[in-house]
Amino acid sequence: MYKIITSSISLLLFSIILMSCSNSNNREKIMNISKLETITQTDLHNLQEIQLYDIISTLKIAKHNLSKLEKKKNG
Repeated sequence: MYKIITSSISLLLFSIILMSCSNSNNREKIMNISKLETITQTDLHNLQEIQLYDIISTLKIAKHNLSKLEKKKNG
């Protein structure tokens, strides 16, 4: 009877320790996922704030300047 009780207690303690380690690992993973989600939301917000009109205007100017440089180089 004593062996059964000690065996059960040992098994219970082992199970508790195993679950504790697993919970700690899961908690760390959840925290990392949460941080990644926050960064992703910030990046998405920043991308949505970019003014496409400004980018298009800048690209037109860059294209014009590049064509001027190519003309100078070739002629």
